[in-house]
Amino acid sequence: VGKGGTGLTTIAADNLIYASGLDTYAAAPITTYGRSLIDDADAATALTTLGAAAAADVTIKVSSALASGEIFVGNATGEATGVAMSGDITISNTGVTTIGGTKVTNDMLTGSIAFTKLATTGSLGAAVTHKMGTGTGEGKPIGLANVNLTSAGTAADTAEHELITYALPADSLSANGKGIRVKIWGTTANNANVKTIKLYFGSTAHVSNDVTASPDNVHWEFEMMVFRTGSNAQDATGYGTLGSVLQSTKFAAYTETDTVAITIKVTGQSGTGTLNDIVAEGMIVEFIN
Repeated sequence: VGKGGTGLTTIAADNLIYASGLDTYAAAPITTYGRSLIDDADAATALTTLGAAAAADVTIKVSSALASGEIFVGNATGEATGVAMSGDITISNTGVTTIGGTKVTNDMLTGSIAFTKLATTGSLGAAVTHKMGTGTGEGKPIGLANVNLTSAGTAADTAEHELITYALPADSLSANGKGIRVKIWGTTANNANVKTIKLYFGSTAHVSNDVTASPDNVHWEFEMMVFRTGSNAQDATGYGTLGSVLQSTKFAAYTETDTVAITIKVTGQSGTGTLNDIVAEGMIVEFIN
């Protein structure tokens, strides 16, 4: 093939002729499969040659548009459809999944869970209970709210001195039946001085050494329990011992504001102003949920 002396003089097998320039021709290889494709009359025939589905069945299944926080899920007809995750888990538009509240139940936690997988901080909900042995009973948890083992004694005067103090956080007594148990202990000096020890809930001294006015070289211990009975209303009971002598047991109703911190403290007062006539050695506050 040629024109004006320019072109092809021979063509090898499995080649086709194309114009490589004005009135200039060249040959390019073409396979048997390629020839079988380009001789097809229409797209449907070409798809058949390619081994693909019929042209009428070829559709775009996935759109590039997807609403914030949705994922593609195949629907009943096999098409990818944007849906929002729901049920036990949700997903954000950054790909973060969240397990919904109360979605994990005891029945799901079959077998044991490694202690290292459990959180060591944070709080348990108010509805948490513990099994009472192997019976059907369940009990609410009791936790240590505060422990103070720093000893403190009265000064060399006759004033009432705070020895150990704890501020019960606001809203600790947020529902009826919630309460605290307080235990405090210490010693008295080896003398016959008048010594006054008082354990306070809020602004009121609930327990004191009202029986033994002049404790001489004894160990003492006071205990008090307080429970909420209503909004800003509490019932308290308590007692104390000095050596082997039981002081008066007291029950009283209080109206401390439970939406603010409530002060729990022990005080000491020397009748003669002797240093360390009374020493508080420690206090424990337990919370009863």
